[in-house]
Amino acid sequence: MVTTDSATLGQVIGQKEVVDLPLSGRYAQALVFLVPGADNVTANYCAANCEGGVFPSEQYAKVNGAGANGVSYQLDGADFNDTYINTNLPFPNPDAIQEFNLVTSNMSAVYGDALGGVVNVTLKSGTNAIHGDVFEFLRNNALDAANYFSISGVSPLKQNQFGGDVGGPILKKRMFYFGSYQGTRFNQTNPSSQNVPDAAERAGNFGELCTNFGGVFVSGVCTGGSGTTQLYNPFSVVNSGRCRAHRTRTIRSLLIRSRPTC
Repeated sequence: MVTTDSATLGQVIGQKEVVDLPLSGRYAQALVFLVPGADNVTANYCAANCEGGVFPSEQYAKVNGAGANGVSYQLDGADFNDTYINTNLPFPNPDAIQEFNLVTSNMSAVYGDALGGVVNVTLKSGTNAIHGDVFEFLRNNALDAANYFSISGVSPLKQNQFGGDVGGPILKKRMFYFGSYQGTRFNQTNPSSQNVPDAAERAGNFGELCTNFGGVFVSGVCTGGSGTTQLYNPFSVVNSGRCRAHRTRTIRSLLIRSRPTC
């Protein structure tokens, strides 16, 4: 789009593109990275992991070499930034968005806090007639490959994102309403590995915990290696039969670890 009344540079993404483009998690703010000169540097910052109290959909974007916090986000012309870390707040779902506009150069003076660019998201509005739609996006594991460490094949995965929107008149030609809803249901399992006692450890012999790290194990005491440590034998203490039976049931409930062979 070429503007003849200003020298601003940017890109406008219309409603059809907003809905049709594949967006991870259907986060509309990711459209920023379609613009030339925009770089996603979210992975370089900890954000929700160490800043605390922020939204998982917040992102860090560098536009034309400016800082990661140099993009100002607007929703229908109003400030839509998280003032805590100066990133975007979560936008409504893509089906509620009419237009996504990113200005990258020669921004107007009204945007005083933007170094890299200004994102202005415009929401849909009601009309003189009632309009609406429903949507459902499904992702599953039908075409997924198995995790390298999985022993049970492909891990289950099912993600449903569904909802709808509706708009219409309250007073024709004067007042309108519009509302939108999106729900997300996500189910997934991830394989992991855990250490369980081997046959010697199930019998109360924990000497390998010492010798594997350069120590010497004598009479229940580990000397050398990473230090001197008393290795506790859960079967060596005389106590009530109830506690001993409980320990025995716990040990027997654990999987038996097989030793890898080379």
